[in-house]
Amino acid sequence: KEENSQKGFVMVGTISKGVLQPLLDGLFLTGVKSRSGMTLKQPKFVACITGGGGSFFQSILGKAGASSTLIEGIVPYDKNSCLSFLEQNGQNESGIGFCSKEMAARLAKASHSRALSLSPLVSTWPDLYGVSATATIVSHYKRRGDYRVHVATCDSEGDVNTLCFTFVKGYRSRENEDAAVGFLALRGLYEAAGKSTGKELPPEAAAPDWIVTEMPKEPVVNEVGEEAQGVEEIPALVSFQRGGSDGASDDGGEWKVIVDGRTILAPPSSALPRGTVIVLPSAGMDVGKIYGEALAAFGVPNRSGPCGKSWTTHQPPTLIVSNGHLDLSSPSLLDPHSPFPP
Repeated sequence: KEENSQKGFVMVGTISKGVLQPLLDGLFLTGVKSRSGMTLKQPKFVACITGGGGSFFQSILGKAGASSTLIEGIVPYDKNSCLSFLEQNGQNESGIGFCSKEMAARLAKASHSRALSLSPLVSTWPDLYGVSATATIVSHYKRRGDYRVHVATCDSEGDVNTLCFTFVKGYRSRENEDAAVGFLALRGLYEAAGKSTGKELPPEAAAPDWIVTEMPKEPVVNEVGEEAQGVEEIPALVSFQRGGSDGASDDGGEWKVIVDGRTILAPPSSALPRGTVIVLPSAGMDVGKIYGEALAAFGVPNRSGPCGKSWTTHQPPTLIVSNGHLDLSSPSLLDPHSPFPP
């Protein structure tokens, strides 16, 4: 613990770099190179953090190699900003609170949709994630109710997991509660990305030493005069929703895309990369020929040469419908053909 003589409160429950480092190491630069030079099995994500947890981005951006995993970071702190982000990515806020696991789930799904829309290489889609955190932490006045955080992750198979944690009110400074929110968001992402990395949660992250398991003998008071009482429970990532819609989506349906044998739930239209071409070939037509004709017809350059270099941009994907027809009210099975196959 550390005494702050200027404000007269005690700061405890800090998070050490030793707890954060294994999580960062498990996400950064973990992909494998294919024969074509592409990096596969590399978790990449869009993060949406609101209410607290700015330290999440500090941890990510403070480590070399952040571009290998971070696509975009979003902080919709104002309520209207939050609602706008949801609406732009096929979600809504009807019937739920802003600091709730339901809101975290919808923000994570919106973040995954955003990741998909920014990723033109189809072969990377199975390893895209959305992660979110919505929190209520220490402010400049005494608050009613608990200080808490809800973290959620969404993967490309439509699975949503949540991690919820209630702080002992008065035990930490705002800075340390913010750090805890950032840590829990990072932990949730690490666990979700285990599908790509095959790595299990490190023991020091599963049961971190900053969790309050008993009260110290001397009183602990935060900067707004709230005195700590009680203990905290070690949080766990739990299943919130398995691949599919929870009724919160405004997109009218989802497309099922198969990449490397894995089914991906892709919200239509807004979540596909800009310039995506969808081709519906007739029975018996040569898919390769159709693909080439689609590239020519829509003026999409068929780039050659090595990919994966820093700041390389790629052409939008062309998706070949191989089963049935495209109907947003009835999910269609799409077989994507990437200009850069693995």
